[in-house]
Amino acid sequence: VPEDDRYFILNVIITEIFLCLSDWIHPALLEKFLEFIESALSNKISSCTQSGKAFPGKHSLSLISSLPKLIMQVAVDWKPRILKAFTDVFKNCNPESSLKLACLSAIEEMLVPKQGWLHLDTSDPGMLNYQITWIRELSSLLIVLGDKHPISSEAVLRLQLRLGQHAMLNSTFSQEYNNMQYSLREFYGTYIDESRVCYGPFMRLTKDVQELSVCCLYYFPSLDFPLLQSLLSCCLCEYRTLVVQILWNMICKWAALTYASSDEMLFDDETRTRHISYGHDLEPSLLLRIIEILHSAYRAGRIQIADHISFLLTLLSRYNVYPEKNVPMKEINCSSTFGTFKSITGFVCSWLSQIGDDSLAFQMLEEVVVDQIFLKAPVDNICALLRMLITVDTIPTRLSERSIMTLANSLPEYLINVVSCIAEDHNDSTGFTVTDKRRYYLLPCLFLFYRSDKLLSLVLNVMGSLVGGYGSSNSACPQYATEQPSRISAIVSILLLMHAESKMQQRLLLNKEEIDRVLQNILVLQV
Repeated sequence: VPEDDRYFILNVIITEIFLCLSDWIHPALLEKFLEFIESALSNKISSCTQSGKAFPGKHSLSLISSLPKLIMQVAVDWKPRILKAFTDVFKNCNPESSLKLACLSAIEEMLVPKQGWLHLDTSDPGMLNYQITWIRELSSLLIVLGDKHPISSEAVLRLQLRLGQHAMLNSTFSQEYNNMQYSLREFYGTYIDESRVCYGPFMRLTKDVQELSVCCLYYFPSLDFPLLQSLLSCCLCEYRTLVVQILWNMICKWAALTYASSDEMLFDDETRTRHISYGHDLEPSLLLRIIEILHSAYRAGRIQIADHISFLLTLLSRYNVYPEKNVPMKEINCSSTFGTFKSITGFVCSWLSQIGDDSLAFQMLEEVVVDQIFLKAPVDNICALLRMLITVDTIPTRLSERSIMTLANSLPEYLINVVSCIAEDHNDSTGFTVTDKRRYYLLPCLFLFYRSDKLLSLVLNVMGSLVGGYGSSNSACPQYATEQPSRISAIVSILLLMHAESKMQQRLLLNKEEIDRVLQNILVLQV
């Protein structure tokens, strides 16, 4: 150890001993110790940080750890000097260093002491200004740390969580804490344009650190929609899945060119499909935890109802369920995300049923849901949207004339796709039988039919037109929906499934004329 460092270490040890006896130290001697501490923080640590030289480890950390107690004891004229020196060290030291962790620990002690109340004294503007400076540094520090230093990221988030838990509403601190969310968007993800997202370090951190960061969101006094959008982009993220697909496609193209003159096929279709990894980047349990925390924040009045519904609606309409219904499970070596999406849908509908103002929720949902269905979303997403709609609808239905007409033209195709695609899904890993799964997708439609005779009548008429060849069905499963025999078989299956529901039998009797027309068109084709 260089001689200068040995003297410095000795001075630190002596300072620590005398600080423990500060009540008995003569003011003049205490002044000397304070000068040493200020000098050590301002010069020694800063110079070592800038030069990249390692600062004498445990001794520098112990000096930092003694500061919270010292700040409470020093005279008014010394407090801003020590605080400035400490703040400079905190802002300038290496983000992933043990010194930064020591600073975070000291800040926590000076902001949230063990007794649990925020140590913010508005009568001391100097102290308050430094505390606000520390708070404002946390979000940027989290982004700088990225995903390479999870221990440091966890320390920052734990401090942020404690700050949120002990924030006093309508205080200066509460406002500062709330403002942190604007710089946190980059931590989760920012939209480059409508279809591209630049994901932040959140997606690459470990699950426990991810959950810690999500818990912090609950304590923002007013959670704004831009941050919800950033979080939503993470919930819908399939970044690694797309990278795997792109790289695998590149490998296959290279192999095709390399072996173009050979009879040998390096990768057959089954192998190519098996090596593609389907699924979402966030673990299902974390995704459900995010929804749970946001719902709790809404109930606490920290999220606007329109923002909360928009988040959930977008999640259900854009979540990609793997495997697609037109891909047989036997061709894909993966676990279906159907179970996760089913749980999400169930949670959302449960929340909507407890919202207390069904009429308001219905007004906010009706047009958007119906338009999404008209745009021919995948069957899983349509099913989820329909379940949202029936949760806030009533008997008789509140659906407008426009919505009924739009659904009448969209639901037949949806029902045909469900029956046709699930019929081939023999090796489904979700544990559902074909009948159970068909019923799961069919049930929200039956609720709508039960509540609106007009909608049922119109849907049956459209089915009759499809049987007679007067309509078209641009199905997500073209091998079924564009072939007339398969289409007829699907429509017959739909009618049988509807008739199997006891509550629907009376409704079907009231539409006997429409059903007879469907059957007559089938008989005409049989002749």
